[in-house]
This record gives sequence, structure tokens and C-alpha cells, in this order.
Amino acid sequence: MKRKLKILIYIIIIVSFLVIAFYESSVFVFNHSNIDNLKKADAIIVLGSGYASSAKNRATAGLALYQKGLAPIIVLSGGKTNYPVSEAKFMADYIKSKSNEKINLLLEENSTSTYQNFQNVFNQINGSKKSIIFVSDNFHIFRSFLIAKSIGFSQIQWYSTENNGTADRTKPFLDNFNEFLKTINFLPVFLHLKNA
Repeated sequence: MKRKLKILIYIIIIVSFLVIAFYESSVFVFNHSNIDNLKKADAIIVLGSGYASSAKNRATAGLALYQKGLAPIIVLSGGKTNYPVSEAKFMADYIKSKSNEKINLLLEENSTSTYQNFQNVFNQINGSKKSIIFVSDNFHIFRSFLIAKSIGFSQIQWYSTENNGTADRTKPFLDNFNEFLKTINFLPVFLHLKNA
């Protein structure tokens, strides 16, 4: 009985350490995605989202980066999920409704996961655009960075919707916890211990 209790205590300590480490690294990553610190890149990649308000927030952030001259193209990534059109098309239509200028858009409309977002975009641009700024929500930045790095993007910057004041904060705890579990699950792929 004492041995089982000891094992349980060790498990609790390890899980607590992982949660704290993830939170601390996330805070560092998220606090360093200020628009004024970003350098010009080959492309802005806006990751799709299953929530309409989040997709609009991400599209708005991508447009702001483009209008600041940080990249010559916005790549909108996301397949058909909860919308009658693909997430990429939904965001493209939203961007066009918010701007009168001609915007260089490329749509990737087949992905249904973050991994597929980056893999499909990388394939679609033939790996020619190595420096990117990707746009997502705070809870999603850390794992997205790991995925982009594992796909082959070499110069990766990020921008969070929380930085432009448009974030949907209705489910932060559940989103963060779910993202933590997905990140733990992705680590063997990132460390090349298994294939995606």
C-alpha cells in the first residue's frame, strides 16, 4: 500500500511539473509575439479554427500583419469542418469584406488538423517560403511552433490573436488543457520517435 501511495505521489509531482513547465514556456512564447518585434517574412500563415469568432479573429490579425508589410502573401489554411465552405474560404471572404485593397491570398482548403495545415501549406508552396509568421490563438502557439519546425519551416515567428484585442476568451481553461494534452501527444513526433 505504501508503495502505491509513493508511486501516486511521484505521478502527481511529475504531472504538476509538466503542467507548470508547459504554462511557463507558453507564457514566454506568447509574451514574445508582439507585432512590433516581428521581422519581415516570406508568408503569413493563418491557421483555421473550428469556431467562427476565432477564425474571424485570426483573419483580422493576419490582415493587420499584411497591411503592416510583414509579408507579401497571406496563406489561409483550413478545410471544410463546421462551415458550409472551407475555413480558408470563410476567412478569405471575411478579409475581403474588411478591406478595399487588393490582398495577395493563397487558400489551402484540405486540412483538418494543425499538422495538416502546416504540411499542406509547405507542400502547396513547394517549401519555397521558409520564413513564416503564423497566426493562431495563445493556447495554440506552442504546439503550432513545434509542428511548423518539424515540417521544415526554418524561420518561424508567431502572432497571437490575444495581441490585437480580438481574442475569444470564453473557454480558456478547457482550450489550454486540451492543447496541453495534444502537445504531450505530439512530442514523440517532434523528437522523431514516431511518424505523424
